[in-house]
Amino acid sequence: MLNKLKLINAAIMPQDGYFTRKTIDHEIFCEEIQVADKYEGIESFIGYPQNVQLIKDWTGVDVEVNRKQLTELQAGDRLLVMALVYRPDVADKGKLVNPEDFLFLQIEYHGKLK
Repeated sequence: MLNKLKLINAAIMPQDGYFTRKTIDHEIFCEEIQVADKYEGIESFIGYPQNVQLIKDWTGVDVEVNRKQLTELQAGDRLLVMALVYRPDVADKGKLVNPEDFLFLQIEYHGKLK
């Protein structure tokens, strides 16, 4: 059984272990979500409704708003990250953003440190 793709809005490493990280473009980010939705499923850790709406607009895939923190990974888990390249001012939270405002990453967790 494939592990569900974990979708997050910050580049985090919630536990010790071996990770690989690759910067991807907006198109690959969207394709990965569409493929995961079709074949393996998606577990959302996206805490902002605006980001969830952007994902739906870009991909046609509905993901849930989830403010829970990603706390545990299993070897083979894949994470897709959409992180703003700047920290918004409090007054700007919720304003529209563009794909150019995000850093998109693929992260894979390979397992615990030995």
